[in-house]
Amino acid sequence: MSSARVIWVDLETFAHATEDTEKVFKSLLFLLPDGLEKLVKKEKVLGHYRNEIIILKIKITNKKNIEDFLSLLSGKMDEKDKELLFELLDKRLDDSGTLYIRFDKQKAFLGELKLSDGEDVIRIRIKFSAYPLSRELVQESCLGYGLMKK
Repeated sequence: MSSARVIWVDLETFAHATEDTEKVFKSLLFLLPDGLEKLVKKEKVLGHYRNEIIILKIKITNKKNIEDFLSLLSGKMDEKDKELLFELLDKRLDDSGTLYIRFDKQKAFLGELKLSDGEDVIRIRIKFSAYPLSRELVQESCLGYGLMKK
């Protein structure tokens, strides 16, 4: 069986008014291969209570950069999270082939990668493509990249 190919990856996190934007940036950099920090975009928005929020985001479309990112991500994930991602694939994969993963932002700042369903996260979307696209092809790709473990 062939696997699905990754066509883009994007990451996004928020620096709230009560947070040090540079520390949040450092958390995001923990997940990026060297050289990609210059591609991170910063957008200022106002929150519900008119508080300033900085959105830090990056979209990776270059094939080599995608490969480097997935290799880095796989190397930093622990085995339990890889097993959990395998178990939760149906809940984290949408019909268009986008896989949603959320990691704890505070732990990333401390140099640890941990899945999280909380609010204070770095959100990652990985877009897969294949014809016809199936859950099995995405699963095969994730296993091949080392993002999941049976």
